[in-house]
Amino acid sequence: MNLRCFVLLWISVFLFATTGSAQEYYGNVGKMEATFFLKWDDSGAVSGEYWYPERKGEVYTLIGENREKGKLFLREFTGNERTANCILTKRITEKEVIWEGRMENTDGRKFDMALKRRRDNALPMTEKAISQRKIQERVTWKDYPSRKVITERVEQGSRGGMWLNGKTTAFRSTNGVTQIDFSIDERDGQSGEVIDLSTKRISLTLPRELPLPAASIIGKNVILITDASRILLDVWLTSISITHWRKTPGGEIEVRGFLDSDQTEELDMKPLTELNKILPQLPMVTLIPDKLALTDYNTKSVFGRVIRLHREFGVVIQMTDAGPGSLELESLSLEAPLDEIPWIFIGKDPGGDSIPATQKVREAG
Repeated sequence: MNLRCFVLLWISVFLFATTGSAQEYYGNVGKMEATFFLKWDDSGAVSGEYWYPERKGEVYTLIGENREKGKLFLREFTGNERTANCILTKRITEKEVIWEGRMENTDGRKFDMALKRRRDNALPMTEKAISQRKIQERVTWKDYPSRKVITERVEQGSRGGMWLNGKTTAFRSTNGVTQIDFSIDERDGQSGEVIDLSTKRISLTLPRELPLPAASIIGKNVILITDASRILLDVWLTSISITHWRKTPGGEIEVRGFLDSDQTEELDMKPLTELNKILPQLPMVTLIPDKLALTDYNTKSVFGRVIRLHREFGVVIQMTDAGPGSLELESLSLEAPLDEIPWIFIGKDPGGDSIPATQKVREAG
């Protein structure tokens, strides 16, 4: 399964419901002017974000509810951390809808807070105009990965972040440094709506060589995920079909497999005789991922994983499996090259206990 299939799958999973409405508000938190964007669901759930025009790049997430008439409860998140609670009451004038009350920060600070909009500015969610997003165009992950910790899973997305579709336009990996350039699609990767972005490209630099052939990376569809500050957090780079594994002298699991290419379109639908002709021609790579899940611990399917570059957790291979399972793979002619450390066919699953705790994660982050 190539990355385009994953794009369609995960866009459908994360697609916002189109019921309800969305509005843009202006107002203040304390003495600072702020701009708010709220989505109102028919169930009473409210979500959105706000920012201070004077603080470029800082975006805060709001999640709450409006289940009691005239009262709005919001929780503020900075990144993934809950940082404030807001309690607001509604007041209507001839020209404006006003929500006003208090923000109580988790550090004890309290601020007066108000949100205002004209009474006629509500738009159906499918027709709303989206404010310009300030995306950081040149990104350098100096300490990669930034979090060298044990984790059960590497989650997909970031609270308050953006999902963007794009393509890889350049890939260079040499002398311990990798630089990748991406073009960005104008449509939001979750809602499919047109976004007025501040840039149409992102350039990423990280201090590590990636053993990936440029010809298999350039021109491919990618998913780019930012954090709440609109800085690149996670890249779904390309899919890999793992065929073999082995344990290195350092104790980590190294994997071997072929990358997504034009020939892997609907690979799982091809007959066995055709697969045995195609597979030896596909670009093969070997790499030691920072985070790895070889199975979902319930099934033995092994195709269709995505190589993710995550700012905090490094190179991640962790995704719901798709395509032929290991039973079908055992019928294929997949010979690994002879090496000092022999490669083991993926059908002989090493099991979760064979993966070091620092490297092991579960599927479907």
